[in-house]
Amino acid sequence: MKTLFSKIKSYKWLRVLKNFYNLLFLDVKREIENLQIQQKKDYQSLLLIRNELRFNILMDYYKNNPNDEYKSELSYLSKIGTLKNIPYEQLKEISGVNVGFDKKVKLPYVMHGHDRLFFPKNYSTEQAKSDYIKFIQSENILGGNYTKKAPHQYQSNAVFVKEGDTILDIGSAEALFALDNVYKAKRIYVFESNPIWWEPLKATFGKFKGKVVLINKTVSTIDSSQYVRIDTCLEGEEIQGLFIKMDIEGEEKNIIKENEKLLTRNIDIRISCASYHRHDDSYIIESALKNFGYKTENSEGYMLFLYDQDFSPPFFRRGIIRAYKI
Repeated sequence: MKTLFSKIKSYKWLRVLKNFYNLLFLDVKREIENLQIQQKKDYQSLLLIRNELRFNILMDYYKNNPNDEYKSELSYLSKIGTLKNIPYEQLKEISGVNVGFDKKVKLPYVMHGHDRLFFPKNYSTEQAKSDYIKFIQSENILGGNYTKKAPHQYQSNAVFVKEGDTILDIGSAEALFALDNVYKAKRIYVFESNPIWWEPLKATFGKFKGKVVLINKTVSTIDSSQYVRIDTCLEGEEIQGLFIKMDIEGEEKNIIKENEKLLTRNIDIRISCASYHRHDDSYIIESALKNFGYKTENSEGYMLFLYDQDFSPPFFRRGIIRAYKI
């Protein structure tokens, strides 16, 4: 199949079929980030087609297998007639989002408060604005009660960044979370291995040198040109309080398992960890943290991770597990 497609590249409609084939069988979230604007639009169109198919699969399943646990989510999806990552009613909208293009660094940006949040060079200013609105308004990652429930919200009344914290933003992408807490933190370590974000991150945090440390490597159990251990980064760091935010494409449970020594230190540690990438992540992550002596809580509601090639019952997944020392 792959060889056949490579021979028929010149035919536009067959290229679309090739993209659709890839879309059906691959986890394309990272690939989409790296696409050029027109390619990204094509892929987003294909995503809409795939979501339509999946919508029918999900609704047919629960028609034959009723479950009151997801009653409100199913009611909302039935009402709008499609799937959404955050399956909840929009309560309000963000306004006054200012965007621009910095000619010096040649990157688009969105104003977050008084600071510029930069995006990759293959983004248009409108795409940067759209993503920013999605993070704030649709996904509620910073809070704000924009939707009826906020399953992707990182902080809560029990688990939040404190003044003077050291923050680990593991899997930062654009690092909106880090920027939002930069004035409160003592130091922030920003981990992002996808090279598309390197230039935007340097532009966003250029004025915070010494306070924000950018690490363009994958968090691991070894140190090399591509990998880095958390302990290596924190060596010599005097930690008053530690806030760890993790959103790393399903590798969260492995990082927790491999860093027992750090996570069981006798210091004030709070954790906000994505649990929606795999079906069993929520159970595994919560069990591991409880074994390390943490009290845990789930973010409110459920998510649908539409980029995952594994779309199977129960479909709905817990978004974020938050934890703190008892």
